Amino acid sequence: MNTIKKLFLSSMVCILLFSTLGTAYAEQNNQETTLSFIDVPKTHWAYTEMMYMAENKIITGYGNGYFGATDQITREHLAAFLYRSLEPQDSANNPFVDISESNFKKEILALTARLVFSVNAEKKFNPKNNMTRAEMAVVLVKAFDLKPQGNFEFADMKDHWANEYVNILAGNKITSGTGDGNFNPNGIVTREQFSMFLYRTIMTVTDMKNNESVGWVKEKEN
Repeated sequence: MNTIKKLFLSSMVCILLFSTLGTAYAEQNNQETTLSFIDVPKTHWAYTEMMYMAENKIITGYGNGYFGATDQITREHLAAFLYRSLEPQDSANNPFVDISESNFKKEILALTARLVFSVNAEKKFNPKNNMTRAEMAVVLVKAFDLKPQGNFEFADMKDHWANEYVNILAGNKITSGTGDGNFNPNGIVTREQFSMFLYRTIMTVTDMKNNESVGWVKEKEN
């Protein structure tokens, strides 16, 4: 009788133990899948894009519950975001004179070695400068090796140094401009805007790779 009682009690302990562990795991797993930010409601126009960036640890927010959606991004921040997305090979070669104090020196050098960033005559990267829309267009095209798709040109991009790159973004449906026939090349990019641009770029490149893998050929429109 005592043996039966002991077996019964042991069984109950095991059941309770596994039940507790299962509940704890479920709670932890639920927390991981309910990632949210105070400044990114589900009704936000770039909710899907920003959540993709956060879930894939490309743009992770500030750790205080905020994504910083409307905050402007700097050149070094953009380098960090692209580095996390592309995972390029690191490089020790440093052609710049102004990035020794940057928290993202490794990311800048890796992308420069990949020819995403170019070196100007002054050998300055200007890591703290805000990223303009024109600069972003150039970087995205180079980083993801985007190709021209059709002929697009915005009214305010004629004779602009980044016209070719902006046209490539438009041709790949990554940008449609500011809605008035212009691109606003000197506008500063925010975290929510860059999330959208980078998300569209990643999806475009992914679609192209998938189409190539099945021998997809685009038919000409009549």
